[in-house]
Amino acid sequence: MNIAPWTKACLFPATSASAEGFLDVSDGHSVYWEEYGNPDGIPVLYLHGGPGRPRPHAIPRLFDPEAFRLILMDQRGTRRSRPLGEMRANTTQHLIGDIETLRKARGIETWHVFGGSWGSTLGLCYGIAHPDRLGSLTVWGIYLALASEADWVNFGARWMKPRECEALVDHAGATTTSELLEGYRALIEDPDPAVHEPAIKIYNAHQAALSDIRHYDASLDRDRESTAEMLPQLKIELGYFCANCFIPDGHILDQAHRLRGIPGTIIQGADDMICPCANATELARFWPDADLHIVPDAGHFVFEPGIAARVMETFAAIARAEGLHTTPNKPIKQGAINATL
Repeated sequence: MNIAPWTKACLFPATSASAEGFLDVSDGHSVYWEEYGNPDGIPVLYLHGGPGRPRPHAIPRLFDPEAFRLILMDQRGTRRSRPLGEMRANTTQHLIGDIETLRKARGIETWHVFGGSWGSTLGLCYGIAHPDRLGSLTVWGIYLALASEADWVNFGARWMKPRECEALVDHAGATTTSELLEGYRALIEDPDPAVHEPAIKIYNAHQAALSDIRHYDASLDRDRESTAEMLPQLKIELGYFCANCFIPDGHILDQAHRLRGIPGTIIQGADDMICPCANATELARFWPDADLHIVPDAGHFVFEPGIAARVMETFAAIARAEGLHTTPNKPIKQGAINATL
């Protein structure tokens, strides 16, 4: 029997935001937010990656607009939030506070939180700080802000992607992770295009190689970005990574017990090299209430078919638990490309 794999035709139709605005938070920052779907629907907060990277275009199309009220926020210094690229008063703890400020401003008591890569980190930290505000937590491409993860990405991964990793290290002349991150931060913040443009190119080539994206439609992601657009994004990203994301080493696993009783879903591409599979299995060991799904033949991107299929089924189950029925354009079926190990 031939089973059709997930394709982008399974997504819900594109819609426009039903509400949007700016929220003044603290220390001169104003974060941009927008909502999609049903204002009376099940509230879901999406947390984008990076830190500092804009969300993929098609995130709202993962959610039934009749069943869900999807809230998106550009984190401090990111995309439409102001000041753009500002690292002053910009830490994980500030972002957790911003999420709570937004929740209260939008009149939401509890919500379902969803994020991947850095968004998984922020979602986990938010859940640890405010478990009483979570209806559920769904994360993919798990990043735990461990020192060992940074060492893997910048040096250990050369065993898998030697060309890109060696180019990254050689361009900064670094021998340790801290030297490499501080080196790229200085290169990218240099006002001379002859200095920052090659650094951006090498840094992004390394990130793309480790993401190992295989099966996705680029139209679901972001527009091609200019150097000028990339600069504030990388200023935030490297500012966070140089400070280990302002998270003590081991904090998420040490405090994962605070998520006890919260319904959770962990979704992980088996071939993701930027956030390796071991992160997800380790998180599941400390958070036994979460369902773990390892997706074969998938890397880091949420719109790789198996990952997107699992996300959509997770939220369809949440809708069913609320007494609602949600059906994408085509059924999500379990086939070779979207089965879980």
